[in-house]
Amino acid sequence: MSINEIADKLEALFPHSLARFEFNGFLTSFPKHKTQANIAFTLGYSEQAITRAIKEKVDLLVVHNAPESLVPEKNNYFESIAKRVRESSLSVYRLHLPLDFVRGGIIDQLCRMMKLNAIPATLFYQGQRITGGVYLSSGSFTVDEVIKRVKLLRPSTIRLVKGGKEKVKNIAITSGDGCKPEFLLQLKPDVFICGLLNQESI
Repeated sequence: MSINEIADKLEALFPHSLARFEFNGFLTSFPKHKTQANIAFTLGYSEQAITRAIKEKVDLLVVHNAPESLVPEKNNYFESIAKRVRESSLSVYRLHLPLDFVRGGIIDQLCRMMKLNAIPATLFYQGQRITGGVYLSSGSFTVDEVIKRVKLLRPSTIRLVKGGKEKVKNIAITSGDGCKPEFLLQLKPDVFICGLLNQESI
């Protein structure tokens, strides 16, 4: 089965109707004439994931959260990873599944791990109405208390862009790079906790 045939089957098996406003497809494609291809799945397009895939001689890496483009001038970090991908002829397929949105999904579990009572927010993004891409939690916290809750996730690093408030009431939570400027404008949270803080949000 070719890599393209595998990609077609992935689309059929895992519909992405909840994320239909986003690009799904090959970020890099290097056809390989193999009867059996080595396939790996990862949640994030990171240096660690790419290093592991190359080490394991993966032919096709299916990624949940990934940039929509690997154009060099758009993101130097992703371009440095893309260079390694090209050098190793690793095919990378972006398939944004509704793993974040569903009850019991990624964002829901993040809230539980941080001991935050939160509900799915309804937002408008690129002409689409979506529910569950961001969760909202209300309460009374200090910034330090919020950081302590984030540390319950045991992240390897925490990147903090601090505002002027010491007391916060409304907290928005999302996974991946879901901290979109449009979401900030619609929700107006005191704190936005996200898996990846991209430049456009800053």
